[in-house]
Amino acid sequence: MNELMTFLLDTPILNTGEQGITIKPLLLTVIMIVIVVFVLRTFRRVVMKRIAKRPDANLGPINSVMMLTSYVIIIVTGVTAIQWSGLHLGALAVIFGALSVGIGFGLQNIVNNFVSGIVILIERPIKLGDRIVVDNIEGNIVDIAIRASTLRTNEGVSVIVPNSYFIGSTVINRSLDYETVRMKVFVNVAFDSDPRLVETVLLAVAHSIDGIHKEPPPIVIFESFGESALRFYLWVWTSEFAHMPDSLQSAVNFGIRPAFAEAGIRVPYPQLDIHVKQPGSILH
Repeated sequence: MNELMTFLLDTPILNTGEQGITIKPLLLTVIMIVIVVFVLRTFRRVVMKRIAKRPDANLGPINSVMMLTSYVIIIVTGVTAIQWSGLHLGALAVIFGALSVGIGFGLQNIVNNFVSGIVILIERPIKLGDRIVVDNIEGNIVDIAIRASTLRTNEGVSVIVPNSYFIGSTVINRSLDYETVRMKVFVNVAFDSDPRLVETVLLAVAHSIDGIHKEPPPIVIFESFGESALRFYLWVWTSEFAHMPDSLQSAVNFGIRPAFAEAGIRVPYPQLDIHVKQPGSILH
């Protein structure tokens, strides 16, 4: 059995003209790279979890530095493993030349995502903790890896997004420059309501909620005459609710309900007007 394993590991599988390429150095190289990648990934996760516990932690730059350092270590490990295992770089060039067509087509997406991951870490269009909207999915960036990044929604669902998507597609980053965002809260009232009274009540509700900024001030927009209601929406600026739009909507709604009741403003019910004509009234 040992003789068979030795034969399989030491028998050349490709003749480069100088020295045959055997399975043994290739296997040793792959094993070393896999071990280094596993150790670096585990180390990064442990460090990031500990740093995240600090109240003033800025995870974005730290994650970028650690990821770029990991790339360098992996490359150096790969070159070192190749030389240590006795696999000549000239022989390796022959292998890559033979696999160039397969790499160009089969691994195109992997290479594209890998390069996009490096661009993300250098240019930082997104970073850990950012609130983004991608393909109508909104959530926070919780991890940026070599191939893909992880987006966690308000429902606790983790969405894996390939890194190339952030480079080649339109992405809304609500936290790119600062954490203050503007949000819209829709409100419908009955047709007999006084629009100016509605505006006054909505502004009073906005000013009474902790987390809604006084500057820039909230704004009430009379949007349109709907089928069964007057349509308004409330523009507010906030940083506390930047990552919790549903909580903002709930807080405003809880404030609007008693405020409207006190001011005598009715919330409309859907209505349908039906006109009935007697047979004798039909014109001939």
